Amino acid sequence: MKKPFFFILILAGIILFAGTDYVLNTDGAPRIPAKTAPANTSSPVEVKENNFTRNLLTTDSNQYGFVVSTRARVNSIFEKIDLSEVKSIMVFQNQLKSLDTAQDPITIYEIQGPAGQGAITYLNVKLKFIGQVSATQTINEVNNYGQNSFFFNDENNATVGHLVVQIEDNLFGFQYNKENASAFELVQTMINKFVTHSLLNS
Repeated sequence: MKKPFFFILILAGIILFAGTDYVLNTDGAPRIPAKTAPANTSSPVEVKENNFTRNLLTTDSNQYGFVVSTRARVNSIFEKIDLSEVKSIMVFQNQLKSLDTAQDPITIYEIQGPAGQGAITYLNVKLKFIGQVSATQTINEVNNYGQNSFFFNDENNATVGHLVVQIEDNLFGFQYNKENASAFELVQTMINKFVTHSLLNS
């Protein structure tokens, strides 16, 4: 009679030990495997290059009378303000030459930014101007053109006009002869054409 009782006592002890160990190591609840954080798959915002200036000059049988003599990707605008630290933009400088030798040359800068972020790109570029202007340079925000705009003035180069305009996702910088009224009228005509959307969507 003693052997079965002894066997039952040992079996009860084993069950009690196993149950205590389970409670102590699991807090009485089933364990849920920890979730592994997903890998960071984000990448820099890609900007697709467009040639807005070429589109402008080839529309309407080139009513402007200018051709692009040179086009280059650059890191600054008006050869004065460094934009190399502004992320996710491409800057292109287009030197325009008149088919009429009497017309002054015009330079158009294209600052191409991410879709849907035109206002942010404008703000980032404007802040770069503010941070780099010298004592003889000023910014005059007018917002008369496109969604946002400002003039950049340089006392040491008073005959040259500089205008930056935001049109949707992109910015355009126009450099022209300030003493020639027809030159600025032409710049305004170009801005109005850009605003029609037909060129920006091509």
